[in-house]
Parts: sequence; C-alpha cells; structure tokens
Amino acid sequence: MTEGTINIFDIGGATILVVIMIIISNFYKNSKKEEQPEYKYFTWGLITKIVGAVALAFIYVFYYGGGDTQNYFIGAKVLSNSFFTEPFNYFRLLLLDNNEIPSDLVHITNKIAFARASEEWFMIKITSVLNLFSFNRYLISSLYISLIAFYGSWKMYKSFLFFFPKYHKATFIAIYLLPSVIFWSSGILKDTITFAALGIFFYQFINIFFKNKINIFKIIILITSSYVIYKLKAYIILGFLPAIFIALYINYKDRIRNKLIKQLTAPILFIIIIFAGYFLLSNLIESSNKYKVETLESRVQGFHSWHTTQGGSTYSLGEVEYTPVGIISKIPASLNVTYFRPYLWEARNITSLMGAIESFAILILFLIVVWKNRLKLIITPFKNPFLALSLVYSIVFGFAVGFTSYNFGALARYKVPVMPFFVFLLLYFYYKNKIKTEVQN
Repeated sequence: MTEGTINIFDIGGATILVVIMIIISNFYKNSKKEEQPEYKYFTWGLITKIVGAVALAFIYVFYYGGGDTQNYFIGAKVLSNSFFTEPFNYFRLLLLDNNEIPSDLVHITNKIAFARASEEWFMIKITSVLNLFSFNRYLISSLYISLIAFYGSWKMYKSFLFFFPKYHKATFIAIYLLPSVIFWSSGILKDTITFAALGIFFYQFINIFFKNKINIFKIIILITSSYVIYKLKAYIILGFLPAIFIALYINYKDRIRNKLIKQLTAPILFIIIIFAGYFLLSNLIESSNKYKVETLESRVQGFHSWHTTQGGSTYSLGEVEYTPVGIISKIPASLNVTYFRPYLWEARNITSLMGAIESFAILILFLIVVWKNRLKLIITPFKNPFLALSLVYSIVFGFAVGFTSYNFGALARYKVPVMPFFVFLLLYFYYKNKIKTEVQN
C-alpha cells in the first residue's frame, strides 16, 4: 500500500473515531451550555474541523495526488516507527533540531526526504506523536490533528467573547465558518498547528494581561504556544506583536480613571510599551536569519520569483521598488489581494474557486460596512483594545502576506491566521446596531 493514501481501513477507523468524538463533544456541550450559552456552538465547531481535515486529506490524495500534508505524514511515519524499534533514539530525535542530528541517528533521518528545513522537521516531529495513536493511518492522524485545531480555535473563540460576550454568532462565523480557515487550518499542515497555537497564545495573553490571572502554568503555556508558532511560522508572531502592544496600551490607559493622571501618564505608558515592543520584536528578528533587515529584500524578491514559477494561480502587484516609499505604495494593492482576491474570474481550480467565492462575500460585507460607518471604521476600533488589535493586525499582517505571496494558492494558506480577526471586525460593525436594538428591547 502506498503511504499517505486512504483505503477502506482508514475510512472505517475514521468513521468510528468521528462518532466517538461527536458523542463526547455533545456530552460536554450539554454539561456546559446552561451556564455558558456560547457552548451551543461547541459541537458545530468540532464538526467544521473534522470536515476540514477530511476534505483536505481527500483532495490531496484523490485530486492533487500528493503534497505537503502527505509528506509530513510519510516522514512522521518513519520517525514514529523508530519508537517501536529504538524508543530511546526516538525521544532523542524529538529534542533535536534538523541541523543537530548526530551521526548515530542519521540511519533514521536519512529515510525522511521532506525535512530539509527546521520548520518541516518540527512539523514531522509533532505528527509522529499523533501517528503513535493512529496506527500510522493517514486519515486518522488527520482527525487527531483536527482535535488540536478545534482546541486552539475554541480558545480563540473564548478570547473574542471576552471582549464582546454577546457576539456569539459573529465570532463563530469569523473563526469556524470561513471556507479558507476550515480547509487550511484543520489537517496535517503547519498552518493548522500555528493557527491552534495562536488561539492558545491569545487566550493566555488575555488571562495574564486583561484578567490578571497570572500563574506559572499560564505563563508556561503562553511561552510554549509562542515558541511553536516561532518554530513553524515566525512571521505570524512578528505580525501579531505590534497589534498586541497597541491593545496593551489601550487596556492600561483605560484603567486609569482620573482624567488628569491619564493625560499625564498616557504618553509615558505609550513610550514604555512601544519601546518594550520594539525591543522584543528586534530580538525576535535578530534570532532568525530569515527576517533580518539586511536579508529581507532578497527574501521577498525570492518569494516573488519562486511563487510565480510554481504554476497555479499567480498575481502581480506591478513593478515594485524595494525602498520604503516603494513598498508603502503597495499597501493598498497588497491588502486588496489578501482580503478580496482572487476575483471570481481569476479562479483556476476547485480550491481557488472556493477562495474566490469567500473573497467576493467578504468584499460585499466590507463595502456595506464602509458605506454605513465610513470614518467610524478607523476611529471606533481605537476605543477598544480588541478592535484596535484586530485592525492593526489586519493591516500589518494582511499587507505582509499580500506583498510577499504572489501566488493565490500560497496566499490562501498564509492569510489564515488573520482572517478571523479581519472578518470579526467587519461583522462587529455590521451587527452592532442590530444587537444594540435587541438589548434595548
């Protein structure tokens, strides 16, 4: 049997596992929803992740005929098999980076073709642990990773509701019902793990800095989740940090009740937070050769060249001058391509059509929101830390991935971490008048 495929045994085992997952989920939901109404969406959220994981697996096996998701599984299978033959060496490998493999372990790693970069190796290690519980079955491992995806997404869901507890529906739509998020953040991909880790990171960030629930356990989870993101896709953390520090500034400024003290301390607080953010961001960038300023231009040019020669649906932002002014001039076009493209007529295959339909719906929602709110769309967010975070993150991250991708297939995956924040921001403005009327009645 070819590795990384799906047969009758995978489907049978996966069906049993799905039934068990849904039964347990329903039991847990029913025990919670009386006191926490948002749990009415609990099982539905899990189902979206299951659907996404299964859809990704089937499309890559039967439509594409292979891809990253199967390469991770195949490499992880080699690693997980070593657990049964050389358990001590298996755990040694889990603790090593791909450039630290000693000579006595290369007989294992030489069998893994898809581990050239440290990110690929890190993903293979994570998948190998799941394979131990899936009997090395591709579809079952995909379902296990969908559980991780659901857990992280649920933490993100709870985080959004901390700021807007009445926006259950808008939050559920933004996090669980976007086709791109369902598809690209549910199966065996780096995008799934980083999306889940971002939800966990954000949840603990709120616990520590907004709820003042500080303990060693929460700090460890915060650090661990940020480390996982950094190891797999460091640019997500780099794009999220500016928004985080803006949210912190608004949060601590709003806690000062005395107007005079607020006026005196607000500038000082702003400077402290900005310097702290700059220091942290600079150290993160310096710790990774990929994101150092002196190599950034060549990397961006490399992205443009590589993605436009890989086939599939490509796009261009026109002639780019790699100067501050030249790059800034491409912000509108980059944001447009991230959130509103591919247009319907640019779709070339089933996955790009899915993205085109989603982008068209978001464009319509955006135009409605802009028409009804105009300048409020920019001014209002900075009165609330979460809305400000969502706006800043949507602009910074949306520009970064739109400017660098140059391929709609790659862009569909890269933009997943920011989509819930951007869509929730739009839905907030769309629903706020309706919810206000309901509350008054």
